[in-house]
Amino acid sequence: MKHLIATLGLFALIIPAKVLADDGNLAVAWKKGIRFSSSDGNFELAFNGRIHNDWVFQLAEDEELDAEVGPLQDGVEFRRLRFSFSGSLYKSLIFKADWDLSGGDADLRDAFVGILDTPVGNLKIGHIHEDYSLQEMTSSNYISFIERPFIFTPDRNVGIAFYDEVKESNFGWFVGAFRETDGVGEGSFEDESSISYTGRVTFAPVYDKAEEQLVHLGVAYSFRNPDRESARFRARPQNNQQPNFLDTGEISAEQIQLVNAELATVLGPLSIQGEYAMAIVDGVDSGSENLNSWYIESSYFLTGESKPYKLGRGKFGNIKPLSPFLAEERGSGAWEVKARYSSTDLSDDLVQGGEMQIASTGVNWYLHSNARVLLDYVYTDLDSVGDSHALQTRFAVHY
Repeated sequence: MKHLIATLGLFALIIPAKVLADDGNLAVAWKKGIRFSSSDGNFELAFNGRIHNDWVFQLAEDEELDAEVGPLQDGVEFRRLRFSFSGSLYKSLIFKADWDLSGGDADLRDAFVGILDTPVGNLKIGHIHEDYSLQEMTSSNYISFIERPFIFTPDRNVGIAFYDEVKESNFGWFVGAFRETDGVGEGSFEDESSISYTGRVTFAPVYDKAEEQLVHLGVAYSFRNPDRESARFRARPQNNQQPNFLDTGEISAEQIQLVNAELATVLGPLSIQGEYAMAIVDGVDSGSENLNSWYIESSYFLTGESKPYKLGRGKFGNIKPLSPFLAEERGSGAWEVKARYSSTDLSDDLVQGGEMQIASTGVNWYLHSNARVLLDYVYTDLDSVGDSHALQTRFAVHY
């Protein structure tokens, strides 16, 4: 926390001085956050953040389920309280630092430097996101539901990665090598075999921005060497405030392979997407265990908007209401209805983590491109144990 405060204080002193010293050479504007840029475009600095406040209410109580996973309770939390700054130098060197203050700690998210347009693509080095899964790569500011489905996604880790896009063929790719680190981006290099490798390829055989039509295909793969020769997979009922419904416990794992397949389509206000994910766990003295998860979801904008797509990175972007509610002349905002079904199986021959199916539906109201309210109803069926019903809502602002 003290490092974050010191950094923010430094920028608070430097930036106004720089603006005044250059006599207007740095322009200040609001563009997806507070942005400072030089007149020649060689220097740019942006400040961004997000606030996600979640409320959850249990609609029914299952005593058998409570006894198995722990009590399910109503609650409220700040799911995300993030602040970041990013920028570029001479249109080639990029950098970013991002902290999440929810929970009372300053956990490091993105923290990297990079170089654009090297001979082998764009380069990032630092604590970065391993590109994996359409759901995971789409920002939490833009996903349709409050929580993502469980699909074995790696988190951010320290590493080096290359990525690029081929606009002429609607093709994007990412490849990187990583080491697992803690919440502040620190880790040990003592075990030289604990390097993980992750790659993702995306392709849009249909992409018509003017007609708002898209077909997205993607596949991702990650080869991982656990530090402790063990692994543990756990899954919540798509609700961060509730206990894990599924838990494999610590299982023997010499190597782990993660495989993910993606498919999505957009037809104007209608979008449909789905993914199938698999974890292949090779034990130290045992055979392979295969765990899997999949989901399919759809949403429709009653007010006519369409999900924007970022072609090279293979992910969805920010919704801009056609008639914003937060404007001089208040409009209706954007209204989105949604539905999703997911299934997760964390059991195999020697692993008994359980199986769970979740059906969700709800509605989102976009007051502006930077503010929205989400409402989800979530029904969870934990096989051979019981079920739960929850109503969840999120008040979200990002800049």
